[in-house]
Amino acid sequence: MRAQPTLVRDGCALFVADGVVMRPEDIESAFRWLATWDMIVPLRPYNELASSEGTAKERTLTVPLVLDLRQPLYDPRILAAKQTHEFDTFLAVWDDERQRCSCKPECGLPFLRAVWVEVPLILAAPQGWIQEGSL
Repeated sequence: MRAQPTLVRDGCALFVADGVVMRPEDIESAFRWLATWDMIVPLRPYNELASSEGTAKERTLTVPLVLDLRQPLYDPRILAAKQTHEFDTFLAVWDDERQRCSCKPECGLPFLRAVWVEVPLILAAPQGWIQEGSL
């Protein structure tokens, strides 16, 4: 399970991993867009596909859900979401998917499987939302 949210506002939460920052205008956009979307997560670079992620075991677990591994991955180091029962369920599924294998913490396949199991209304934000270090 993730740590406490970095910022909470109007029933929505923003989670930002250590070592990553967001520009203030992107934070405002995230909270504004959550009026429409359930969750907002940036994409990883387009050359990082599910087909080249994780171990063979991870990919084998992922194929039955997504059918085709030639798809981009999300970067959940930044995650904005409405604080709902459905989001809590999503987090529990994501945790379960991470427990199923011994992949590295940055592996994107458990998150992708959780998206396909729970099917949140998710907005894929641009990879530029991820700023390493500090602004």
